[in-house]
Amino acid sequence: MKQAGMLVERMKNGQAAPDKHFNPYLYEAMDYQGILLTASEWAERNRDVFKDTTKPLLIEAGCYMGKNVLEFAQNNPDWNVLGIDITYKRTVKAARKIKNLGLDNAKILISDAHLAISQLPAGSLSGLCVFFPDPWPKKKQRKNRLVQEPFLRLLADKLEPQKGFFWFKTDSLDYFECVQDLGRTLHWGESAPDVVPSGLEPLPYTTVFEALFIGKNLPIYRRVFTPPRS
Repeated sequence: MKQAGMLVERMKNGQAAPDKHFNPYLYEAMDYQGILLTASEWAERNRDVFKDTTKPLLIEAGCYMGKNVLEFAQNNPDWNVLGIDITYKRTVKAARKIKNLGLDNAKILISDAHLAISQLPAGSLSGLCVFFPDPWPKKKQRKNRLVQEPFLRLLADKLEPQKGFFWFKTDSLDYFECVQDLGRTLHWGESAPDVVPSGLEPLPYTTVFEALFIGKNLPIYRRVFTPPRS
């Protein structure tokens, strides 16, 4: 999956993709210059990828095909919204929608989310959404989860002081309780279950996976967490 981002990077630099990697989504990625960003583009100029850099920045890590990125951007025009995913099929489909709608406050990044967030200046991120990440349910797999202590410590540094937030949703009770316990250990604040972060238009922002779980009457665990206040 990481190689997919490398192929887009190489093609943007004028190199041809190997024949074995022919895929229409990979070639379509070239149609979204300035909308679909690579990891190196983000590393070099993450402060100025949006038209209006004064707007607060909201990131959705694991944005799938961009449903919530579009909803965030359309309903919150005073925010900049970045969706991150690691496959070019998903990112290309999301970028296609952004281009068709003419949204200048939405971008898509093909990258590892932890790496992308680490490259932001301290205090520059207004909000992060992680909705239904891979739960890695087996005990020996937990080390693969995105939200662990190093990630929350990184996030505490990157979030805007006083107003930054981390919005988390999952269908995994174990994952939720692990994040909740970790947040308490690190002195993060915690909202009531169904609170939408302050400053965002109060829509439910239901993901594709969430709709499936709700249709099956499965429980959803969600909170808005706020980092320790100095």
